Amino acid sequence: MTQVTAQIDELLAANPRGVPLTIFHKLAADYEKFGHAASAERFWKKQIAVFEARGDLTMMATLLVGVGSVYLQSERWSSRDEDFLQGIAGFYGRQGQWDEAEATFRRGIDILLQLYGADASKVAAIKRQLSLFLERRSNAAAKQAQ
Repeated sequence: MTQVTAQIDELLAANPRGVPLTIFHKLAADYEKFGHAASAERFWKKQIAVFEARGDLTMMATLLVGVGSVYLQSERWSSRDEDFLQGIAGFYGRQGQWDEAEATFRRGIDILLQLYGADASKVAAIKRQLSLFLERRSNAAAKQAQ
């Protein structure tokens, strides 16, 4: 996988607009799946940096907190969903990097507040997602203390 990373870096250096952004997402997911957290984080951050440079706050929020800004606003979402930790916030949560995950959630919420205002269902959904995350974090800390 290191060879793939080097090839992507070469493509980016030669033509930053020539690499489809979906490849960053795929690489982040694959690196995480195979236990290469540092490389996965790098590709998450590359995606976010591209959308931040473009000023695309909607995509930034989606990448920060995952499907929350799209899927969690629907009625299909419930607290039973095990897949609620998405985006880079979810990645940090799965890595046990609780502080980084919480900060990322809060950054995503700040962006959504800018975009939609405090009363928007999207903001409420992500706040619910953050509450569930904080509960999961508390449960993990309690297990560690035992």
